[in-house]
Amino acid sequence: MTDRKREESSLTMNPLGTADPVQLGPYRLHSLLGTGTTGPVYFGRDDSGGTAAVKLIRAELAEDRAFAEHVVSGALAARPVLATGVARVLETGTEGEQPWVAAEFVAGPTLEQAVRSYGPLPEPAVRTLAGALARTLDDIHAAGLLHHDLKPAGVVLTSEGPRIVGFGTARPGRRLALTATDSLPVAAGYGAPEQILGQLTGPAADVFALGAVLAYAASGSPAFPGDHAPAVLHETVNGEPRLDDVPAELRILVTRCLAKDPHARPSLADVEAAAVPMPLEASPAPSPEPSPTTTETSWLPAPLAAYVTRREHTDHTAGDPSVGAVPNSGTERPTWSRRKLLATLAAGAGVTAVAGTGGWWLLDRHREQAAFALPPAAKTPTARRRPKPEDSNGLEGQKITPLWGPSRLISADPIAPLLVRDVIVLGAKDGGIAAHSVVDGKRRWTAPGADRGANYLSLSDSLVAAADDNGTLRTYVAATGEPRWTAKADVATLLAADEDAVYVVTDQGRLRSIGRSDARIRWTVRVSGELRTERPPLGVAANGRLLVATASGDVFAVHTADGRKAWRLDGQSIAEETIRPAVADGTVYLNGHSLTARRLEDGKELWNAQVGPSTRTKDLRIWGKPTIHKNAVYATHGVDASALDLRDGTQVWNDRRPGSAGSPLIAQGRGIWSYSADDFSGEDRLGLVQAVDPSAFNTPVWEFDLKHKGKHWLMAGGNRVFVVDGPMLTALPVF
Repeated sequence: MTDRKREESSLTMNPLGTADPVQLGPYRLHSLLGTGTTGPVYFGRDDSGGTAAVKLIRAELAEDRAFAEHVVSGALAARPVLATGVARVLETGTEGEQPWVAAEFVAGPTLEQAVRSYGPLPEPAVRTLAGALARTLDDIHAAGLLHHDLKPAGVVLTSEGPRIVGFGTARPGRRLALTATDSLPVAAGYGAPEQILGQLTGPAADVFALGAVLAYAASGSPAFPGDHAPAVLHETVNGEPRLDDVPAELRILVTRCLAKDPHARPSLADVEAAAVPMPLEASPAPSPEPSPTTTETSWLPAPLAAYVTRREHTDHTAGDPSVGAVPNSGTERPTWSRRKLLATLAAGAGVTAVAGTGGWWLLDRHREQAAFALPPAAKTPTARRRPKPEDSNGLEGQKITPLWGPSRLISADPIAPLLVRDVIVLGAKDGGIAAHSVVDGKRRWTAPGADRGANYLSLSDSLVAAADDNGTLRTYVAATGEPRWTAKADVATLLAADEDAVYVVTDQGRLRSIGRSDARIRWTVRVSGELRTERPPLGVAANGRLLVATASGDVFAVHTADGRKAWRLDGQSIAEETIRPAVADGTVYLNGHSLTARRLEDGKELWNAQVGPSTRTKDLRIWGKPTIHKNAVYATHGVDASALDLRDGTQVWNDRRPGSAGSPLIAQGRGIWSYSADDFSGEDRLGLVQAVDPSAFNTPVWEFDLKHKGKHWLMAGGNRVFVVDGPMLTALPVF
């Protein structure tokens, strides 16, 4: 037997041993797929013929309760992820005290097995691998998760591209700790330095792992080699990666991914853009085993492509003596990508005929998963800037021509519209809420049953959350209006949302948390003070805290995990002025009598910008809504407008002309935008929107007249400034 044949034979499934279980949950086990650092992985089938890869956590690891809970909670969190490049998590359970996780079975060799048998992948194949894995990781991050354990043994090569199998999922910002058995839940040489050191992690940790995987695929050797895990971990944190055998064209990208500083690593979008594959050159040597289906795997070199095809045609039946009797002719459980799922649901009768009574359960489960899966966020369309007028000098700017509008789109008494990438969501003039295109103002979709007075929120720029008249929380895909999950939660006002939950005020005036992954009520708490008022409170959620600004001018924060009180600040503003908190990097900026920066975790004051010599002047010059832009926070106070350094509150910019008290300051393009809604002495306008150029001594550049009573708002994004003037909505260009 040749070395390659011998190696290939070791990649196939192995029969069960006497110590192996024969059943885990609904899955009858037929063979051993392999053994990882946390336990064996088996090939199993359920009663409907569906296949699964079932991982059983080793007994000694399962004794560590925290680690076992980490495995199960991570798997449950990953269930809504339906990205096509991921082997979906199907379910979890326990066998005795040992947890197990069942995932979609993907036929084919792992990247580790393929490189060990066939050597490093050629550069075009590595580029294809990089782009596909970057897209898949981006989909995982869009669902609010991190993978946290990407490695060559967790990537399966298929004819349609690489698939990620196995999840070490965690939420961004969480720490990974050593288990009681001193086992770090990341593979040595692939976990990022911040993971190894137990620091807070984010998406950049997966970028590091991706770089290490690409280095292995391109060179055939780990970037941080070593025989002992402690030495490898030390090198990962302190040493430099060994990339001499990585092709020069790829080395720059891999080096950037493996930067020690998470902030120095590229985004996944940058990785995908940099990894655009070049056409695969024909192999100089013909495949020793030509296959008519080799073209299916043309992204791989011919010998490996032929082997992948053989594995896909044989792995589904390996170890299963009953395969001939399976109604689906031994094919794998379908890959439930969004497209396939919708097509299958549309053909429901056919699926039932194949799968019998178990088919309905399968469809119900995938309907539920599809409802909670986070769709990719739409791209923000960017408008072209207009040139600054040459004669824009003096006390007034030129009249500006809108991109579109004014259009009568908004209800008579609107709340602040919501800008979500390519749509702007607002209270519709004909009832409910509606979303309009930011490009031309045309209506995209409407939700007539939504209660516009209850507010609406963006969930990860992918979904819009609103409430109906019965207090049911409803979610819609932001770009299309497609309904998603709902929760009966007695919602009176939507406050805020983070990656885990939506936070609301109930009809009884209590705070409530509703999980985004299952629509279940997590907690409900009473708070001191009245939250059910004519002017509903405003909130923001980040870094494990929910901060609420009440209509009476008080502020308090609770723990997002359980609703426990964290800290409170009374009397930040007089009741007539609304506190509108803004958050950045764990700090909350509060307007009112002063503009103050406080640590979100415990409310500790970091700095406080007063507006007068003593507290007796508080009620004369109230700070308006804070807006964070780059390294400063912008806000009006009286007729003044200022930008204060985020770090210490020192003033870095000031102007007396742009706006009135309460107007937000919007930075977009090269200008600072604001509005003044005062009486203009009988002129045919109630106020104006003005853009100034801070780089040219705050010269007014453009003006736009306000002509309607009622609410006024400014929002900006994609080189557009949106103006709400009573019932009218207008999109303005920027310079």
